[in-house]
Amino acid sequence: MALTRDIGKTLQSLEDLVVINCSTADQVYKSTVRVIASTLAGAGVNGRVFDRLGDELGTRYRTAEPFAYLWASRTSTELDRKLILGVKLQHGDSSSAGDMTNLTTDADPGNRTFFSSALTTPMGAWTTGPFYGQSLPAFWDLTTAKRFLRTVTTFQHSTQSQTTESSGYDSLHIGAAVRFGGADELPDKANSTGIGSTSTSTST
Repeated sequence: MALTRDIGKTLQSLEDLVVINCSTADQVYKSTVRVIASTLAGAGVNGRVFDRLGDELGTRYRTAEPFAYLWASRTSTELDRKLILGVKLQHGDSSSAGDMTNLTTDADPGNRTFFSSALTTPMGAWTTGPFYGQSLPAFWDLTTAKRFLRTVTTFQHSTQSQTTESSGYDSLHIGAAVRFGGADELPDKANSTGIGSTSTSTST
């Protein structure tokens, strides 16, 4: 058994998004919460940019473990209930993210599929209650990474769900975070609450 004393740091990458199919609902939600159309979520949602040398991380980390999640408050009535979730890590030299490219595709775990069109997965019998899903485990070596990093989260409904405004999956939530590990030294700065600002809280 391996023993590690590594102290990592987990930061939110993509704030909670509501995925919807109905354009009418989109107009309502936009005034109160963050929403995205299901077709756009399938193309990939860019997370916020992390500065590897900035105050937020506090030290140089050698590894990154991004993950994405989904949460559906209720089941779907469609015959094809397929949900597909994935996350990738990108890097670049610009804080504006204009030059971001995928960081070592060899580390990409691929997408995770929940349910199948034939409902043959272990969760295929799910009919009531909320559903929580997380992307496949991912681990990136940051040794050759550029200064700025971000996640790209992809989510897809089944084709049937994307074209059905009454889908039980409508208003499903997605989000993402990154756990950084392998620090050169323990961070000596407080947890940050935003770009260039730090928290004065002493709570743990």
